[in-house]
Amino acid sequence: MDDLKLLIMEWDCRLRMTKRLNVTSLRPLPRRTFVLSVILVVSSLLSSGQTFYLDCDQVQGAGHCECTKLEQYSVDCPSNQSIYPIQLKLYNIGNPNEAFLEVTCNSGTMEQPVEFQWEQVQGVDLSEDRISAKVVKLSLNRCPATSNGLKGLLSRVNITSSNVQRFTIIYSDTKAIPENYISEFPNLEVLNLSQNQLEELPDLSLLPNLVELNLRNNKIKTIKSDAFSSNTKLKRIVLSHNEIELIPPKAFPNSLEFLDISGRKLTTLTSQSLSNLSNLQRLIIEGAPLRNADPESFDNLTSVKEIFLNQAQFSVFPTLKNLPLLANLSINWIRLDQQPLTLNNLPALTMLKARDSRFTDLPTLSNVTNLRNIDLSRNRIQNLSRAFFAQLPALDMLDLSGNRISELVEIRSPNLVKLSIQNNAITSLQKNIFAHLGKLEELLLSDNKIRDVDYNAFENQGELKRLDLSHNEISFSNSPFKNVPNLDGLGDFSANSFINKCTRLEYLNLSHNQFDKIYDDWKNVFTMLEELDLSYNKIKQLSVVDLQFISVKKLQLNISHNEITKFNFMSSWIFEENDHSSIDIYIDGNPIVCDCFAYLVKSHSSKSHRLHLDNLFCANPPPLQRMQLLRVLDHELLCQLEQSKCPTDDCTCWQRPADTTIVVNCSNLHLESKQLPVFNWSLQNQFNNWGIAFDFSRNEIKELDIGYVSGLILPERVKYVDLSRNRLESIGFMNAVKDNSNLNFSLSYNPFSCESCSDFVVIWATQSSHIVDSENLTCFKRDNDQDIQLTVHNLSELLEDCNVALNTTGIRVLIICVVIFATICIVMIIFMVRYSWVIKAFLFSKGWGCCLFWDSDSEEDDQEKLYDAFVSYSHKDEDWVVDELVNRLETEEGFKLCLHFRDWTPGDWIPDQIVRSVDQSKRTVVILSKNFVESVWSRLEFKAAHAQALSQGSNRVILVLIEDGMNDKDVQDDDLKVYMKMNTYLKWSDPWFWHKLKYALPHRKGKQEENINVLKKMQQREKARELDKIRTKLEQVV
Repeated sequence: MDDLKLLIMEWDCRLRMTKRLNVTSLRPLPRRTFVLSVILVVSSLLSSGQTFYLDCDQVQGAGHCECTKLEQYSVDCPSNQSIYPIQLKLYNIGNPNEAFLEVTCNSGTMEQPVEFQWEQVQGVDLSEDRISAKVVKLSLNRCPATSNGLKGLLSRVNITSSNVQRFTIIYSDTKAIPENYISEFPNLEVLNLSQNQLEELPDLSLLPNLVELNLRNNKIKTIKSDAFSSNTKLKRIVLSHNEIELIPPKAFPNSLEFLDISGRKLTTLTSQSLSNLSNLQRLIIEGAPLRNADPESFDNLTSVKEIFLNQAQFSVFPTLKNLPLLANLSINWIRLDQQPLTLNNLPALTMLKARDSRFTDLPTLSNVTNLRNIDLSRNRIQNLSRAFFAQLPALDMLDLSGNRISELVEIRSPNLVKLSIQNNAITSLQKNIFAHLGKLEELLLSDNKIRDVDYNAFENQGELKRLDLSHNEISFSNSPFKNVPNLDGLGDFSANSFINKCTRLEYLNLSHNQFDKIYDDWKNVFTMLEELDLSYNKIKQLSVVDLQFISVKKLQLNISHNEITKFNFMSSWIFEENDHSSIDIYIDGNPIVCDCFAYLVKSHSSKSHRLHLDNLFCANPPPLQRMQLLRVLDHELLCQLEQSKCPTDDCTCWQRPADTTIVVNCSNLHLESKQLPVFNWSLQNQFNNWGIAFDFSRNEIKELDIGYVSGLILPERVKYVDLSRNRLESIGFMNAVKDNSNLNFSLSYNPFSCESCSDFVVIWATQSSHIVDSENLTCFKRDNDQDIQLTVHNLSELLEDCNVALNTTGIRVLIICVVIFATICIVMIIFMVRYSWVIKAFLFSKGWGCCLFWDSDSEEDDQEKLYDAFVSYSHKDEDWVVDELVNRLETEEGFKLCLHFRDWTPGDWIPDQIVRSVDQSKRTVVILSKNFVESVWSRLEFKAAHAQALSQGSNRVILVLIEDGMNDKDVQDDDLKVYMKMNTYLKWSDPWFWHKLKYALPHRKGKQEENINVLKKMQQREKARELDKIRTKLEQVV
């Protein structure tokens, strides 16, 4: 314990001295001097608790040099003409008792050549007792040879030569290593003489314990037959990149296990060159022009495990046979034109790499049953043989890409995991072509000419995870389900692709083909799919159904650069949010039409479906061509409505979903004041709740009657009227606006006159808040026989000139009267709008509203329907439906209802019965409750009814809420939620419930007459059935 304390005190004292030296002993060095740096890099803490230590006091005391310690010890010595600069580095090499000394001689920095000497290394003591380690590895970098060898260095730094086991000389101009260099190290095991200018081998007889020799990158030309006779322990020789042309017989010791003789000059190998290397395990001869290699050069390498002959050039390729331990054979880029490759009796061979070697045929194999990995890519192979694969039961990886194969054969390799046949000339995939590859996980067939694919080509491919069919001509036009129609718009369930059996696919690349749609099995079968690339195909349409993938993984879907012009997403996104998966969808490069459907794409918000639109540009309409969709203003994305849904035949109507507005476009029609269109507001369609905007810009309108304007803006849904760029001279029609705060006008670029104070100035002062372009509004005033154009900024002066003071008594009275009258009108309008259902239902129940609200066209279309209404409800609410709804509507009101338990045919398919019931009923009454929301069949009934309503352009769905407090937030189905937001519904708790429901149901001209008509039709059907039964019996008798 006392010794340990003394040791700690000594180390503490030395460290304190070192810190002091760092501050006090630093002084500037001469500008044109070279620094002799002696850097000792020592491990921070050895396992024994000691570290390398250099006595800086001793170095300082030597006179010439300075010792410092920053991150490591260093000795800096300024150079002069008599001192050769040297750098020393000392490393710990893992073992705390062993060190590595690296010596670098900076001879190239001297201004004039001087004689090299070791005497300038002063005060450095690396003896074992001073640094607590022995130097076992020594490296000389760019150091010239000296006449007395290394004795000068070893004696200067006190290194024990017998401890050195590894010695390196690199980047030296020495052409021959002096004997006194290596004779100093009798226990040397590793000698590295690479990167020098050696022309001959050193005398290795002085190193009997040598195990490893590296002579790479020298200029050695010959090897003497007895060069290694004394090195019986030598196991590794590297002679690559020298100038050796011939390997003499048995030149290398029998103990050798690793041999690298690669180089551009080696031309000759005799049958005896390697004949004695029975222990050799790895042979490397790369890049050698072996034109004179004996075919039997490798016959005696019975222990070899790896042979690398890459880029070697053979006149006759050596036979590779009877090598029982050979496991890895690499012969890439050997360019054997018209020469077959024969491999005989290689039972341990597992890997064969022979890419880019100009083979025209498959290798000839015999007894290579353990071969697992074959790379024959980038050759000239044209034909495949079943016999070739029959000899390879263990094959699990095969690369035949970049050949000239035009037809595949059945590959019977049951253990094959990866097969690559890319960049060939294959034109078709036949039935069951891969049926015997049940363990195949990766199949690469890109860059071929495949056009026809049999529907059963991928039979028995349940383990396939990666499939690449890109850059072909596949269209799958021979699908057996090609002509099967869609099932009522619910999807083409029967039209699966030819890969529908590959249920474990994770990666599928079908880019650069001719596919024209997204097949159902890609969405509904591949639950593990992570990437689907359909870019550069012929897909023309995309709907929400096409994007409903059930993969549980994060999916990347690429459908860019197709022919998609429109995204058919109906009125809203109906993506089913999934917390367990997400889809990134890339759709750039498609010729998209920037209309209202594009707005739905642009404004979508789905956590599970993310659209990447950064590089999506508009192809149409012309004003938006080449514009990035994300930069197009929302109000510019429009869809033209059918003319039957437009309130006038003289203009066109456009749907603008950005602000749920119908734009009635009457612009640029050269309309004059007496040619203005008349609008019919009695039309009923799904846009009845949308706002309305009129565009009368760029016409010839000179004046507007206040009555016309009043009728124009009568519907409260009117938001905006554009009258800019006409010939209006008066804004008197603005008096029709009154206090409608939601209505705005555009009036710029009209030749208004501001001569009349009562017309333009006062109306502008009271109605300017309704003019959206008031800053561009101008008027003309006559002054000295000239028309002066005034802007809105001059109108305050006009008010003063006209002596119009809004605070006078008369104006105040007038304003108060106008405000009172406007308030009464607004209250009446609000009351009529808010309680329109109640008013209509009350009048209808009293028989006063039949003619007023009768929709003759709709009733004539429904005359042939069997039922007045189909009641859609959850079976849990059946008691309420039977006791309340059916009892009242059928028993008391005479309506004929369609009910599940009574009117459905037992045994028929439920989806068919739902569609049939909706189609045969004039209305569909949805009994909405929490039970209904949770029922799958109930939601399907609503979707069927909603789809029929959209297709017929009429509102035939009646929602009845039978639970208090329920609203659209309690509904999870997107279609139903949107429908509740955009349409009114009935509540069971409403005292006017029965009046409203009766009004919503089909209006009846007379209950007795209708009942008679229905009874007659039923009697006629019953008679027809009886006649059919009689006819059947007669046929049986005959």
